[in-house]
This record gives sequence, structure tokens and C-alpha cells, in this order.
Amino acid sequence: LKVNYFKVDASIITDESLRRSLRGATLTTDDIGSIWINDELGNTVHFTIGHETYHYLKRTFPALAADLDRVLDANIKWNSPEYRAFYEAHLEGYSAAHGEDASARIADEYRAFVMGEVFNEASFWNRLQRKNPGLFQRVIGYLSRVISSFTGYKGKYKTAATRAIAQIEEVLDTASSV
Repeated sequence: LKVNYFKVDASIITDESLRRSLRGATLTTDDIGSIWINDELGNTVHFTIGHETYHYLKRTFPALAADLDRVLDANIKWNSPEYRAFYEAHLEGYSAAHGEDASARIADEYRAFVMGEVFNEASFWNRLQRKNPGLFQRVIGYLSRVISSFTGYKGKYKTAATRAIAQIEEVLDTASSV
């Protein structure tokens, strides 16, 4: 599934090589940003939407992302074995791609991972609402537009779109309960 942030159109990834390898990706150029979601690789849609929404906010709205970092950091133990293992697993590739910026990029990737994990938890939405109500509303509005972008699919992709809508509605229900 592909979601464009501003036009918020959705499409299903049909390229078989991408379906075998791509869990999700955020692509931003100027004022256009897209999330690509693979519905076949085991991640829930709300995990992937949460994960990729973090990357989008980090690239597009750094001031809002700084507030989001503070909310997410409440869930992260930076000295934990889990983070150290994550860091080590990503260090070589990130060092080659980002040089001296590798450690910061790995930390951001871990935050995105954590955001995916907590995206359907009331405690996350409650902290986000208290810390930055504007960011909370921006993400809620975005999710509402994403839902509308998934309507109208037919055939074999209708099931994937229906699952995506249901999972995003779960996130909205969780967020609206705070």
C-alpha cells in the first residue's frame, strides 16, 4: 500500500521483488511524502504506519519531531540489551551510508521502531496529547485521510485495504479514548 501524505492516495505494491523485501519506506522530496506499506510481510499496518510516520515527521517537521522524540524517549532504555543489539545490527550499514551521523540515524530508526510498537497504545497517545496537542491533532487528521484513501479497492486488493482501514480505525479509537 502506498500513502501520499498530502494528496493521501493509496495503492498496493504489486512489484513482486518489492513485496519480498520491503516492509515499509518513507520517501520525501520537497513537499511530497509517501509511505509504502507491504501488507504481506507480517507487520501490522498500524506498526508500519506508526514507524513510517515517525520518519516523515522527522524529515518534514523537525520541531514537532523533537517533541515526539521526547514522548518516545519515555519508552526507551538507551542502555538496554535490546537497544545495544539493535545498534550493533545497524552500525555497519548506517556507518557506510551516513558516516559520522550513523549513531544519530540509528537512534532515530530505533525511535521509529518504538513508535510502531506503541502506536496503538493509549499511554502513547495520552503523552503525545499532553506534550503537543497540535502534533496529536496533525497525526489524527493524517490517519483519517489515510482511511479514506483506502476505499474503492476491488478484487484481491480489497481485502488488504479493508484490513488496513480496520487497523487504522483501531489506532484512531485508541487515540480518541485519551
